Amino acid sequence: AAALKLKPADLKKITDNEEHAATLKEFFDTADTRAVFFMQRQGQWVVTSEANLPAGHSKKKIFYFLKLTENGRAGKVDLGNIARTVVFGDLFMRPLETLDQYSKNVMLPVLQKKENIKDVSDVAQPALMENVSSYLAYTLVTNGLCNGRTLLPLPMISFPDRLDEPAKDKDLLYQLEGVLVAWTAQIRAAISQSPEAMLETGNPGPREELEFWRNKRDNLLALEEQLHAPKVLKVKTMLGKAGSSYYRPFADLIKSLRKAAEEARDNCRFLEPLAEQFQDIRDAQDAESFEALVTNGNFKKLFHHIWVVWTHSKHYNTPTRLVILIREVCNDLIVAAKANVAIDDLFTCEPDEAMKRVSNTLSVCSHFKTWYFQYKARAGKDDRAEDRAAGAERRPWKFQNTTLFARLDQFLERCHDLLDVLETAVLFNPNKRVEMGGTSGAELSRQTEALYNEFQTAYTEFHSPAEMYDKLDVDEPRFDPDFTAFRGNVRSIEMKLGSMLATCMEDSTTLYNTFKLIDTFDGFLERSVIHQQWQRRQMDVLQAYHQDLLQVQECFYLYKDDVHSRLTVYNRLPLTSAQLIYAKGLLQRVSEPFTRICELSKQVLRSEVAKEVMSLQKQLTTMLKGYIHACADRWAGKVGSVTSEKLKLNLFSRDPGDPDGPVRVNFDPQVVKMLREVTYFEFLNASSGDSHGDDQTFVIPPAAMAVYRERDQFRMHTLKLDLIVSTYNKFMEDMLDVEKPLMTDELKQFDDELEKGLKQLNWRSPEIDVFIQTATEAVEALDKVFATLKGNTKKIRQSLEDYTTDDKFLPIHAKDAKTSSLDDFQKRFSENRKARDADLTERGTEIHDLMDSSLEAVNELKAELGFPLLRPDTECWVQYVGHVNEIVRTLMCNSVVHSLRNLRDQVSAEWLKENDGMPLLDIKLILTQPAAHSVEVQEARFVPLLSATDGTGSLDTVVNEWIKDYNDTAMCIYRLDAPDDNYTQDVYAYKECNAMAKSIN
Repeated sequence: AAALKLKPADLKKITDNEEHAATLKEFFDTADTRAVFFMQRQGQWVVTSEANLPAGHSKKKIFYFLKLTENGRAGKVDLGNIARTVVFGDLFMRPLETLDQYSKNVMLPVLQKKENIKDVSDVAQPALMENVSSYLAYTLVTNGLCNGRTLLPLPMISFPDRLDEPAKDKDLLYQLEGVLVAWTAQIRAAISQSPEAMLETGNPGPREELEFWRNKRDNLLALEEQLHAPKVLKVKTMLGKAGSSYYRPFADLIKSLRKAAEEARDNCRFLEPLAEQFQDIRDAQDAESFEALVTNGNFKKLFHHIWVVWTHSKHYNTPTRLVILIREVCNDLIVAAKANVAIDDLFTCEPDEAMKRVSNTLSVCSHFKTWYFQYKARAGKDDRAEDRAAGAERRPWKFQNTTLFARLDQFLERCHDLLDVLETAVLFNPNKRVEMGGTSGAELSRQTEALYNEFQTAYTEFHSPAEMYDKLDVDEPRFDPDFTAFRGNVRSIEMKLGSMLATCMEDSTTLYNTFKLIDTFDGFLERSVIHQQWQRRQMDVLQAYHQDLLQVQECFYLYKDDVHSRLTVYNRLPLTSAQLIYAKGLLQRVSEPFTRICELSKQVLRSEVAKEVMSLQKQLTTMLKGYIHACADRWAGKVGSVTSEKLKLNLFSRDPGDPDGPVRVNFDPQVVKMLREVTYFEFLNASSGDSHGDDQTFVIPPAAMAVYRERDQFRMHTLKLDLIVSTYNKFMEDMLDVEKPLMTDELKQFDDELEKGLKQLNWRSPEIDVFIQTATEAVEALDKVFATLKGNTKKIRQSLEDYTTDDKFLPIHAKDAKTSSLDDFQKRFSENRKARDADLTERGTEIHDLMDSSLEAVNELKAELGFPLLRPDTECWVQYVGHVNEIVRTLMCNSVVHSLRNLRDQVSAEWLKENDGMPLLDIKLILTQPAAHSVEVQEARFVPLLSATDGTGSLDTVVNEWIKDYNDTAMCIYRLDAPDDNYTQDVYAYKECNAMAKSIN
């Protein structure tokens, strides 16, 4: 606690901690744990047994306990042996310096006092002091070396009072010469230090080079300062006066020391301006800063400074120095490049991202070498004006490039290998599947998928081996075997893919499929194995193209004069367009594969077949283009005059043999055909640049083009006029004789308007838009009225038909109900009749409302056009009402017939049997057996009674009442032609009603 400057209570808190207590228990009980340390971490005391303490703890107080070993092994610690088996103390920040100071300032003064070594014999005392002196010298030298300094130990001797006379003590001279020999060795070692030693033990960067020269400069300057110390000067003076043989060499060594110090100072002076460039390369640990080495001109600045050093430095201008510096720069560039590639996730990120990383690395390193070669060329050229002005002289860089870039080139080769792996992985991307066609397509596709899986296995084994290692480490020997194995697996897969390519090409029947197959293998064709298979098949492809050209020639001669009728696929096209499209299709069939044919190997293209193919292709191309131009010119020569005449026709026309017949839009079919031709011409012109080998454009006559530019207007006019005439023809065709008198004036007015389109206006008339608007409004108004009349009549008819079909009270089916008594049925029948009568009454009201709506629609149009309105007693309206009234009368009678038919079926035994019907009423037969001596007679009777002769309330009477109720239904709807009357008399007079009632009875 005292050593740690802690109170006992605070120390107890530290040792009571579970983790700390376990560490202490392990120290006391376990023989293998030899030490335990008390230290501070983040302001807290920690007890640990770690032997390798972090460097950061050296600045803080550390207290240790160490078990002593006996026979090479430490034992357990207990209260009985702790005093002799455990030592403890502080760990100092600089233990060697502390030991040196402790030895000189504590141990040496103690030993120099006679009373402290009185037990040592007089003979042994000099030896003791000599050993102490050696110990102090070794401690001083070792401490200096640990701090990068050469410290000269001073002898423990007493110098004479006068140094101007030669020393006569031979032992003293001998001792001084020994000291001088030791100093000579130290100074020579300091002078001979070279950065080459760093390259032998590792891969230092240029910053370490600069630091080396700084340390050497400071060390040599410190040596010079030590050599001017009083005691050192005394040693030199005494040996010089004594004429020692060691004096002159030592004096020369001091001169060499001065030269070495000057060299170190000069080197530091020239290298320190490069420190910023060195640091930029070392700090380029991400993609942005790494690429900035090129964009910011770091490499140019670096080599310019190196060139300045080479041309101006007195000492750092040797090939050795420059080679070492550039090799060290390469080491730092490799470190930055490895950070940019980020090998840890290179094979797990997106392939494009991985390839970009490696490619950027190769590019940056290539720029580095490029700038080196530029300044190497500059150093070897004759003096330039600016170089002479700067005091530079021509001194070529005469050293091998392989010496400079040996390690960098190995790293770049490794990057190229990884890039090849990544490119292959992209080629075998799991999302990119080669789908095979042909008769064996399914099987070949399965084999292809198996090959993809095989590659993925090989790829995984390469980038994730059992023992992971840094694949960018050029000193790693395991990469080359793994890469060789991967390449072998890929070559085996490529051979199988090449075999599949050959099989698929054998199955291919057309050039299109062949080239599509080649496109499917895009990327793989660059691989040597598959490329060989493709080259073997190129002659077959050329011959297939030759056969295709012969077929094109035959097709052209066979159909060129009769394309429109002999080839059904062109039937719907205009004649000239069909000819052009047919010829351009053949031209495309000739030209499109020709580009791919020209990409075949030179050996194939030099063959006789290739020469014949080239000649035939040229001949067909010329012939087809000539045919296309001839057809286009022939059409252009006759289309202009036709167009101008046809646009002078009237807008409408009728069949000459039927002057009152339907009206049609009179837009001549030849103009339509011309517009279709121009449309296809425009399409062909627009697509001519996309067609292989076809840059033909067609000239459209100005007259046709002028009409074509108005195509949208003509289209709009014809559509609107078609709507007018179709609407007019439709309602005129559907119009009844009884409806036409209602709109006599309106129809005449519209016919007068229509006459303008039949006799006055043509397709160039300026009033056509006004006419279309006026005619459209008129025909829509007429159509609206006729639609109202037709619609209301339809609603009336539908309403009464719905009323009829809704009557499903009878007959009764076995699954719907059961036989009931007469009273129960009478009750249900009465309720049904009430509901049906109420429904019919409502429908009658709606029918009268619809008739009022029809009259209102007619009068609205008449009022709008200024014609006299119709009254309910107007003759034409009375006739129209009679027409609708007859419809209502017929439907009402049919509704009664329908209800009576249902009743007939219900009481028909034959119908009930055939349709699984249920009898209507439950009729009981009562047998009466009178008692003996009774006045009553024996009888049998039905309940209810069957015949009216049997009494009142008989079944005959009830059925006749039902028939009457059905007939009286017509009382619920009032007549249209006589609103105060109904259709009852019509029903009773209707033959079918009477016949149905008779069949029921």
